[in-house]
Amino acid sequence: MSVAFTSGGTTVELQNPTLQNTIAVEKLGAGNRSAGGTRYWYSKGITIYTLSLRWDELRDTEKRELLDFFDNTVQGPLTQFIYRDHRGYRWNAYFQDEKLEFAEVADSKAFDTTFSSGGTNYPTSERTAGIWSTQCVLEVTAIPTTTTMSATTSTTSSSTTP
Repeated sequence: MSVAFTSGGTTVELQNPTLQNTIAVEKLGAGNRSAGGTRYWYSKGITIYTLSLRWDELRDTEKRELLDFFDNTVQGPLTQFIYRDHRGYRWNAYFQDEKLEFAEVADSKAFDTTFSSGGTNYPTSERTAGIWSTQCVLEVTAIPTTTTMSATTSTTSSSTTP
């Protein structure tokens, strides 16, 4: 199964991210230690979940689609969207950063195949395409417990991780 980014009527499907992606949970509050060594914490009751996703081998078309989604559809971190992970879980998400960087890791000429006819070599259609890596961090409202989380759901509480 692939992963997908959806907002409005626009959906971008990408190959699964490289394994070793992370889910971070951050509890907002303030704390310290007293002079006597007692630890105290004042919780603001806010939990921020972030997903860190990495792709090592995006094709040019996948890169262009993700960049267009980021730049034009959701306008960076401005608009909420649905991220469907490789297990089918749907996350209400925002891009956490205002930039999305790509590094070219290979020129597909290295993976190119050619065929010959009459002594002339003809390259395949992907000869000029590059292979890209990128990482993006998504801020999500909650860890979903089902694969049917809707875009209008603002919070879901769960003590289990998918």
